[in-house]
Amino acid sequence: MVTELPPDQNAAEHPVNNRRGG
Repeated sequence: MVTELPPDQNAAEHPVNNRRGG
């Protein structure tokens, strides 16, 4: 899971993992 990007970018790339919980 990519966590280097901010929550905004991460959510765009991983809408399912946008909760930072994985």
